[in-house]
Amino acid sequence: MFKLDTTTGEPVLALDLGNVKACLPFPALIKAFEIAPGNSIPAELLDGSASWKVQAHHVATARGKLFAGLLDALGKLRDAYRRNRLHAETMR
Repeated sequence: MFKLDTTTGEPVLALDLGNVKACLPFPALIKAFEIAPGNSIPAELLDGSASWKVQAHHVATARGKLFAGLLDALGKLRDAYRRNRLHAETMR
């Protein structure tokens, strides 16, 4: 389903794979599906129907990628927190 992202206001494709949810912005869709002028638009983008069946390993792969991204983001937050704390301690 297409909707407006609540944070950016940009149009996105919202995906719901059970307990895994994602919002893909248009530039990511164009890159992922290699859409170029004159190409037909994949059914996945038009009506949400998949050209393949979602299997357990697809869900596991998606979950793993989302988890890896979350860990990366948390690591960056932790590093920023440590830098800010160190800076605050040196300013005392």
